[in-house]
Amino acid sequence: MAVPDAFRRAAEEGRGRRAPQEVGATKGPGRAVAQLFSGGRLVVMPVRRALRRALLKHLAERFFEPGRRYTETEVNTALSQCYDDYSTLRRYLIDERLLARSPEGSAYWRSVTA
Repeated sequence: MAVPDAFRRAAEEGRGRRAPQEVGATKGPGRAVAQLFSGGRLVVMPVRRALRRALLKHLAERFFEPGRRYTETEVNTALSQCYDDYSTLRRYLIDERLLARSPEGSAYWRSVTA
């Protein structure tokens, strides 16, 4: 007979979702951001601005090094690793001033506010 903990693990593995403590976030915005992911992919875009900003800050820190310039293709490739609609993520990152872009749109970089 299986124990309840085994059922929880099996259910999490079955849907590809890791528990928040397994991604190193136990409280605060880190835990809330971790719960947006399943199998390393973003599964829901937060509606609440504060949570969306925390998510975007996490993505900016995860994918983009300070002081380095990126092409649009590099930005798209990085963001597509976790979300199919990478153009929305890119736009949100720019709107929140976590990524900056050259006037002609040929270069992107992580803002100092990220």
